[in-house]
Amino acid sequence: MKTTLKWHVAIGGFLVYMFDAVEISILAISLPSIRQSTGISLFQGGLLATVSWLGIAVSGLAMGIIADTYGRRRALLISLLVFGAATAAFAFAGGSYEMMLALRFVGGLGLGGVWAILAAYVAETWPAQSRSRVTLGVLSSYPVGAALAAAVGGFFLPDWQSVFLWCGVAVVVPLLYVFFLIPESPEWQESVGRRRSGADRSGKPPSAPVKEIFKGDLLRQTIFGTLAASFALFAYIALLTWLPSYLSSDRGLTLEQTSRYIVLFNVGIFASYFIFGVVADKVGERTALIVSLTGVATMLVVYSLATNAVVLLWLSPIMGLFIVFSGLLGSYFSRIYPVHIRTTGAGFCFNVGRGVAAFSPLLTAGIATGYGFSTMLVVCAAIFGLAVAAVLCLPRRTGRDRPATADLSAEGAQA
Repeated sequence: MKTTLKWHVAIGGFLVYMFDAVEISILAISLPSIRQSTGISLFQGGLLATVSWLGIAVSGLAMGIIADTYGRRRALLISLLVFGAATAAFAFAGGSYEMMLALRFVGGLGLGGVWAILAAYVAETWPAQSRSRVTLGVLSSYPVGAALAAAVGGFFLPDWQSVFLWCGVAVVVPLLYVFFLIPESPEWQESVGRRRSGADRSGKPPSAPVKEIFKGDLLRQTIFGTLAASFALFAYIALLTWLPSYLSSDRGLTLEQTSRYIVLFNVGIFASYFIFGVVADKVGERTALIVSLTGVATMLVVYSLATNAVVLLWLSPIMGLFIVFSGLLGSYFSRIYPVHIRTTGAGFCFNVGRGVAAFSPLLTAGIATGYGFSTMLVVCAAIFGLAVAAVLCLPRRTGRDRPATADLSAEGAQA
């Protein structure tokens, strides 16, 4: 059963995160067509992306607590239902900008919890020596989903309504897989049993998990983990939102060419998850994370200077090879918190970062309007550098390096 479970988690997690990526990516892919069809401004387009990421941030915090309190499986099913329905409904909202904003926010409420839930699921079902590779293997579905979104966009656009409708309806595939084939995490269930037993002996309920990530040694890693995620995601969301516009507006590519470049960009990202999965298991997630962030900062500067279409074509997958930090953060954050607050701690760092980064499309739209998209990319490179500085302040050792009793003692201290 345990062997079957871990493979269902890996396969189901891949499907879930692939569709998570599809729903996040289709807005950026469709934004030029949405703006042309509805007449919204660059600022209003940026606001659509911002409310999406605000919903993702709120959801990530809430779903982390729900997943640690009520279970990984239940939280994952709720997430899938919400973002699938909201994405499909967006197809019919073109007549009202306010409705478009509301549906993107609701969709974000479903999308935000997936990352931390899957990272926790893998950490609780796979052996320590292969968790980095499996976590990154599961999260490697993000570029697959982003490439799929670009391909769907290339097929349907400028009919953006069809893009959102079919991508929303297709979420039924991972939903059914999770419902029928993935049970609750046994390690989470055991953790709940231990905490309930402790509460019964002491007469006091366990402390609220969200408070525990600010206690003792965990406070420092919560602060710097949140800073690292905030800087990295701020720069990445700007890149994710405006890369199609940069290629079409500043570099004069057609919609078909832009879709092709985005697909190649995501091919590089897909490959990076497997390359860095091996690297992380050999040298540690923290070192791999520093290499990833430094590499993407360097490539952004190079990409901003390139003007030739052929050069840009080949640079796209090379830059994508370093866009792996999101998966590395998932693997790393899931190791530095004990199991009973694993999703809460990882989700807090990552999703507060998402909340801060939600304003990235608006702020970078101002930079792009005043100075051009190339300058905006250089600013993003500098922000990735700040993320590196924050990671350097995080602990070198993770849960894999600590004694096996560490998690039990941490829970026992709460009883």
